[in-house]
Amino acid sequence: MVDRQIGHFVVSKPLGSGAMGEVFLASDPKLDRKVALKLLPDRLCNDEALRQRFLLEARSASAVNHPNVCTIYEVGETESGQPFICMEFVDGETLEAKLADGAGLSMDTAVDLMKQLLAGLAVAHCHGIVHRDLKPGNIAINSQGLLKILDFGLAKRSTISEPTSDSDQTTDLTLTGSIHGTPSYMSPEQASGGEVNHLSDIFSTGVILYQLLTGKLPFAGRSLHETLSNILHDEPERPAALNPRISSKVEGIVLKALSKEQTQRYQLAEDFLGALTEAVE
Repeated sequence: MVDRQIGHFVVSKPLGSGAMGEVFLASDPKLDRKVALKLLPDRLCNDEALRQRFLLEARSASAVNHPNVCTIYEVGETESGQPFICMEFVDGETLEAKLADGAGLSMDTAVDLMKQLLAGLAVAHCHGIVHRDLKPGNIAINSQGLLKILDFGLAKRSTISEPTSDSDQTTDLTLTGSIHGTPSYMSPEQASGGEVNHLSDIFSTGVILYQLLTGKLPFAGRSLHETLSNILHDEPERPAALNPRISSKVEGIVLKALSKEQTQRYQLAEDFLGALTEAVE
């Protein structure tokens, strides 16, 4: 793939791969800039449903014009009919890489990144876009410290409305009940194969904030089954018990976002953002 030309783009090196795409760094000679090219793997190109889901990522992300959401430049196909998405190249590292040592981040850094994440998420939700796979691996931080939400490959269209009171191993896990997502970051309704709306993203964001502050996942189990069971039935350890520097206000915010009942969570990303901003002023 290196030095191969795709459209007018010239591929220079691979950046990563997942269940639904292979990403390469490329140059755009027309505009003299670096871009990221995401290609649907050859083995999936004959599946029309997967081709449409791949292109849904471009349509979903391109509907959101916000500094904290990765910009989509164009979509196309190679000469052999392989679909690709051309997007902004983020010259930094993923949040997953920042958390690799298991130590978590400082309170100030964690709150700053979370506020950026929620700002981008709020705009996505206003456009009816539910991400469904928020996790540190799908969040990048560029060299200027600007957060970018990546990979809308599991996104779905949804209408924000009041919820009813009923209630990490792959980027696309499908189980009985059509469960999609990454286990450790799933909401209870996602883990049970239920209906998923924007409140599931709120829960996943709470999981990320917990991890940023403590260096640990709130529902991690020794197996997939145990992790899903913890999400559905167990309460997480108090964040301040793992990191005494966490204030009671911030701890309360994390636990509210992780409420198993949808009605008990923040109902909008803006509400979550406002609470976090007020807690650290």
